[in-house]
Amino acid sequence: MSATRRVLMIIGALLLIIAGAAIVIEPYYGLEITVTCVGIFLIFSGIRLMVYFYTMARHMVGGVIILYKGLIELDFGAFIFSLSELPKYYAAIFIIAIFVIEGVKDVLEAIESKKLQSHWRFRASAGAVKMAIALFCLFHVNSLRTISYMICLCLFNSALVMIVTALRRTAIIYTN
Repeated sequence: MSATRRVLMIIGALLLIIAGAAIVIEPYYGLEITVTCVGIFLIFSGIRLMVYFYTMARHMVGGVIILYKGLIELDFGAFIFSLSELPKYYAAIFIIAIFVIEGVKDVLEAIESKKLQSHWRFRASAGAVKMAIALFCLFHVNSLRTISYMICLCLFNSALVMIVTALRRTAIIYTN
């Protein structure tokens, strides 16, 4: 991982901590701000991937997958951005669904890493924690305050995972 990528991951983790703190301070407005920020981030990420496709990836083998990923992120971001106008329960349920999907993705990546005999325990545990928090939220769906605090906990967990990943030593492979 390059030094720039490490710095960007730490900045992203700090933004997640700020979003979690906003939810702790004011659960209802913090949730709305978080949903809006996630929507804007996904919109810009989708646009970035589509620009990357049109400038470079269209000449690569399998580059059309980057276009599809960009279109999905752009659509997903616009959908989440529109959720800020709906009641907070819908936004909270949708954020919980995002954490479930992220947890399943982490567990599947850990299984793949285990097959390759690589480090897998940290990613598996991070995915399991995300899914456990989301499951806890589904049991307490009647209380928006509890759901907000659990979303905050998930944000802090994601920030911790990003910081640990950014600070982890990686092997550098030199080629001639």
